[in-house]
Amino acid sequence: MRERLLAAVLLCVGAFQSMAGSAAAGVDAARIAREGPSGANWFLHGGNADGAHFSPLTAIDAGNVGELGLDWSVDLPAPDGIAATPLVVDGVIYLSGAHSMVWAIDAASGRQLWSFDPGKNVTPANNWTSRVNRGVALWADLVLVTVSDCRLIALDRATGKQRWSAQTCDPQSGYSITDAPYVGGGKVFVGNAGSESGMRNRGHVSAWDAATGRFLWRFYTVPSHIASENTSAAMQMAAKSWSGNALETHGGGGSNWNGMTYDPDTDRLYFGTAGAVPYLYSQRSPAGGDNLFTSSVMALDAATGEYVWHYQTVPQDSWEYNATMNIVLAELPLGGKPTKALMIAPKNGFFYVLDRATGKLISAEHYVKVNWATHIDLQTGRPVLDPEAMYWNYPSGSRVEVWPNEWGAHGPHPMAWSPRTGLAYIPAADVPSIVTWNGPEDIGDTIEAPETVDGKPHAPGKLVAWDPLTQRPRWVVEQTVAYNGGVLATAGNVVFQGGGDGTFSAYKADDGTRLWQVATGSAISAAPVSYTIGGEQRVLVPVGSGGAMQFSYPSLHTGSATSGRARLMSFSLSGRQPMPADVVVETPLPALPAQTDSPQLIAKGAALFEAAHCSGCHGKGAVARRGGTVPDLRHISTETYQQWDGIVVGGARAARGMPAAEGLTLEQSAAIRAWVLSLALELRRQHRKE
Repeated sequence: MRERLLAAVLLCVGAFQSMAGSAAAGVDAARIAREGPSGANWFLHGGNADGAHFSPLTAIDAGNVGELGLDWSVDLPAPDGIAATPLVVDGVIYLSGAHSMVWAIDAASGRQLWSFDPGKNVTPANNWTSRVNRGVALWADLVLVTVSDCRLIALDRATGKQRWSAQTCDPQSGYSITDAPYVGGGKVFVGNAGSESGMRNRGHVSAWDAATGRFLWRFYTVPSHIASENTSAAMQMAAKSWSGNALETHGGGGSNWNGMTYDPDTDRLYFGTAGAVPYLYSQRSPAGGDNLFTSSVMALDAATGEYVWHYQTVPQDSWEYNATMNIVLAELPLGGKPTKALMIAPKNGFFYVLDRATGKLISAEHYVKVNWATHIDLQTGRPVLDPEAMYWNYPSGSRVEVWPNEWGAHGPHPMAWSPRTGLAYIPAADVPSIVTWNGPEDIGDTIEAPETVDGKPHAPGKLVAWDPLTQRPRWVVEQTVAYNGGVLATAGNVVFQGGGDGTFSAYKADDGTRLWQVATGSAISAAPVSYTIGGEQRVLVPVGSGGAMQFSYPSLHTGSATSGRARLMSFSLSGRQPMPADVVVETPLPALPAQTDSPQLIAKGAALFEAAHCSGCHGKGAVARRGGTVPDLRHISTETYQQWDGIVVGGARAARGMPAAEGLTLEQSAAIRAWVLSLALELRRQHRKE
């Protein structure tokens, strides 16, 4: 009886907090600085201004975390999963999903308070990026969300009604947005994707007035091919590092598609940039140059957008090793004195510690297997390249193993940093790319997770507890899935992470011992957060595979056993609710036309499927994640086979996000159709055997 009474009281308190939150004090720098150390709210994408994904709460600790139970679970209308880190302020959760849907949810009960739909935003250019959204931002009384068609929208925090909208980039030029907006100093900072769109564009970061949506400034991450447009000293410096016509024909790329950290103490904005197209350096810049500011960490004056410093992680990049992972600001005891440092674990497999004031490299060591560079030269700051991964120097027809893979050793799933343990916790993928080299115009790239490496069993995924002072791992948890969710560290000596295998786990932060685990029914991409309701600490995790990996390589992040519904789940020490039943999304197997195609045509179709980049959305081997909005082609109907050429070549479903395959002939389309049909028929034969 006492437990039920206490639960009722806490529910009332939570409801009161939610109602109070509707008219609560706005979110600004002063409030974040004042209340952030308590851990009661989760104000920013990274928790607080340091971007550490760290909670100072201690009620849930290594001694009692095994007693966690479910408070509530709510299913979300998000068939493409959740990639976003939730924000929690004044008892209300703010979360976004695919197509930039936004929900406000009562943190005490899981009851939906309001939702927002930005309307149609799928175009052929943002085919799958529209299905990824990594979160919202809060400032004053606004909820800010980006939309893949380049809109930045401000919503009323109490009602979810739109207050203003700004167009931050041009979707018709191949730009799109998948990342959250970031806030600081009364401004909203927005990056974009588009380096790989096949259209000519230059990456840029822009700032907007949070109250009105008024444009303030824009910083281009690469120079213009028109010399007269490079008016700043930074762009003139960058222009000297390019040769050939890549800027004119491709735009330079270098977009910031994920991860920014704003430092209120210095009014600086830190972010990373992507690589450029063409990927092969000798094609992109044949007469030399480092192609600034691609694959770099950048620091800008947030008031003006002016360049402060840069550090390039991969000069002359030919592996697409983006530096767009989350950035953590910390004070480290280096050289006998406290140093304000910046830490990042980008795609390339090295963990970097930089001087935050100057961008100077302090240290760098690899946290997974690496063969593209032997080491990072601490005097020059440049990597020393290893011939083993220089696929362009191999004979035609070679298959070259490159570590880490093209998707990176660390993706957009955030790492965490604990000032209590002095460790960074990296959700690492330790798998290679297999690059097939047949000359500059014929480069293939696929990811294969080996079972053994150097004669020893090999885990494709790892949670790495990394010591930035020694640049060595303190401990490593090996995982059976390559790409797993973001990480939360707490002052209770606990690290939380969701897995691609559908489990949500707690580990002892100082030694990696698993302390608690629960099966959620679906793969997890997003990072968990922690906050308080009625003085009680809770841990919140979005469940459901989200992000690009689920489309291209679903087997590396999810599978049929973990394709349940997207959910939001709250846990606490007083949680007593039963876990929801696992619901695996099953796709029916409709009747199919007969297979009359030759084995030769089917084999040709398999090769064309990869060459035409169909796997980028429909999955490696045409195996897509079940239940998502991108269909598994093995489950399409006879009617779709009849309309095949109109869809694939004619673009009949372009308005629904399925663009026409550029340059594909009717004969080639027929070959792909034949291969897909063969896979569908084989799947039915397997089902009959079962």
